[in-house]
Amino acid sequence: MLPSVVVALALALAAVPLASRVAAADAGASYAANCTVRLRSAPATSATSLVSMPAGTVVTTTGSVAGGAWSASCPTAVSGSTWYAISAVDGTSVATLYGVSVAYAATGLFTLSAAPPPPPAVTLEGIDVSHYQGVIDWPSVAAAGKHFAIVQATDGETCLDPMYATNHANARAAGTRVTAYHFAEPSSTPGEAIVQADWFVNSAALLPGDLVPALDLEQTGGLSVSDLQAWVGAWLGEVTAKLGVRPMIYASPAFWATSMGDTTMFADQGYSVLWIAHWGTSSPTVPAGNWDGHGWTFWQYTSTGSVAGISGNVDLDRFNGSDLTPVAFNYTYVPPPTVVPPNATPVLAGVTPNSAPAGGSDLAITIQGANFACAVSTAYWNGTPLHTSYVSPSRLAAVVPAALIATPGVAAVTVVNQAAGGASAPVAFNVTGSTGATPPPVIAALTPDSAAVGGGNLTIAIQGANYAAGVSTAFWNGAQLATTYVSPTQLTAVVPAALTTTPGIDSVTVVNQAPGGGASAPAAFNVVAALPPVLAAVTPNSAPAGGGGLTITIHGANFAAGASTAYWDGLPIATTYVSPTQLTAVVPAALMAAPEAASVSVINQTQAGGASAAVAFNLTAPRRALRIGASSALGLNPATGYTTATPKVARAGRYVTWKFGLGAAQAGQRVNILVATRAGTAFGVPKYYKSLRADAKGVVTVAWTRATAGAINVRVQLPASPAYAASTSPALAAVWR
Repeated sequence: MLPSVVVALALALAAVPLASRVAAADAGASYAANCTVRLRSAPATSATSLVSMPAGTVVTTTGSVAGGAWSASCPTAVSGSTWYAISAVDGTSVATLYGVSVAYAATGLFTLSAAPPPPPAVTLEGIDVSHYQGVIDWPSVAAAGKHFAIVQATDGETCLDPMYATNHANARAAGTRVTAYHFAEPSSTPGEAIVQADWFVNSAALLPGDLVPALDLEQTGGLSVSDLQAWVGAWLGEVTAKLGVRPMIYASPAFWATSMGDTTMFADQGYSVLWIAHWGTSSPTVPAGNWDGHGWTFWQYTSTGSVAGISGNVDLDRFNGSDLTPVAFNYTYVPPPTVVPPNATPVLAGVTPNSAPAGGSDLAITIQGANFACAVSTAYWNGTPLHTSYVSPSRLAAVVPAALIATPGVAAVTVVNQAAGGASAPVAFNVTGSTGATPPPVIAALTPDSAAVGGGNLTIAIQGANYAAGVSTAFWNGAQLATTYVSPTQLTAVVPAALTTTPGIDSVTVVNQAPGGGASAPAAFNVVAALPPVLAAVTPNSAPAGGGGLTITIHGANFAAGASTAYWDGLPIATTYVSPTQLTAVVPAALMAAPEAASVSVINQTQAGGASAAVAFNLTAPRRALRIGASSALGLNPATGYTTATPKVARAGRYVTWKFGLGAAQAGQRVNILVATRAGTAFGVPKYYKSLRADAKGVVTVAWTRATAGAINVRVQLPASPAYAASTSPALAAVWR
């Protein structure tokens, strides 16, 4: 909520109203709010707050009750101790809105309404689309009663939907209200959220009258709940700062509850427009406490809709209301960047796997090559387009429907780049017979392909072709191994320690059982005499003390699977064999608690294996927190000339300005602004408000105003960097009277 919004009183919900006897004199009457009013669960100012009603909201009462004392400025000073018992808000019952039979608001905040309350809200139908829908006949979509369209603009930090500009322009020309969404690709890379936000803003080129933009949240990128919340907050803050409007958030109830911790933080910060994705239900589940009382604004209720003017399935959405004006914005037009789709011919180097038995289910394949482009490259199977996902300029992922691999044969896989890019040369994919003779297996490689004498049981991966579940078995010099089927191109097998006690070249084969089948050509496995390990280097070779567990990579020679173990100051640590020249190991946090020059070594637990020489690992003193001066308001920097009064006192409606000194070395540094509001005599939990950059002197300036009496405090939060740990400034307070 904006700081200048006047919130007169709060009102929240409870299953049992804590009210005294209801007076019936006001029963059935309608009243309009004189200012912004919050509803409470009981007739007392101490009751929990649910939602704010803007001035002009019409409520229906069942009477008035005596309750706790209240006072407010609405718009003139009023006070009293009587409360309206409210049964409906803007014509919709509080039972429907909030799940209770009655709610309360102070009587002095309303005037009798001559007009009856408005009828219950209706919904408007719309769609959301991307390049997957192909060319869209937008006049037909509008004629089908679709009032709005949410169109994909961007994905990640570099992908621009090739149909976005066409869809955006043609939807507007057909009279459809439109906006853009960004498919989020969260990552732990510092500053990634800002990069993606700027890419979206620069690419969307929203026009006056377009709806508020959207952030599509479906992936975590491996981030924790707190880190993902911070990533989302940074993206939203950057887009808000650039466009001047708070975006809507798209998520499913399950994703928000699990991956975002069911937080109400964003709804509290004014991101009140929720686009909920909940299919196959008559009413969506709304997370975060009914989005902190705001409910859903847009609802994606199916992914398999059918609309005139669109070929195939399309997502269908509803808007919770009959007028889209409140979710539209008068954007300042920013021309989009000139993005020329690559016109280089795609190159297809290989497909993994390159064979599969006929009659299987849908098959996921990975396509390696070059000149692939986001939303431009499409894989084809014998000329039929496949559902294709862009991974990188050298990699695509595609899904082959089961119907295309129903019968044996050789299929041609190609890649086509749209926009005059052309098609690649084909690569063959072998759909093998599902009945009859089994083809003979082929071994392409063993991983690992060597080990030292005297190790323990060893698991090897066997890569090749024509493997089948329950049919393919690995053998070691003719002795059967315990074998696990992974895919048509991979098996794993366990080599008992007793088979690797003597140096030499051993033979690994795979046999496919009859009918057909047969044995593969042998692949060599080298069992070498045990040698002392050699440790050449450790990466990284330093880290701050006091951190969490750290994975290190150890480079050297004579490492052996199942035999080489890394040691930290003489203590064994969890070690993974990668190759004869590389290991990885995990250093527990307990071993990194204090600064020191730690010793890393490797021991081969085999006959005559021995230990390597040690390599030093430097545990440095932890990064110190940067002391952020809260100007001279707290006496930290009296030479700056800023005011020394704290807390600052101002009249309602006036601005208060603070300056936080980070130091000249932090010029241009982006920081987060945290704000806490005083409730009673105590300040609440600081919440993210926006991001700002320090000026050329390393000073961050924050200004704030309130229309009514109240108090807040403000902090500056500096993200972690290689030089400093994350740190937060002292709080500066202001009081409006």
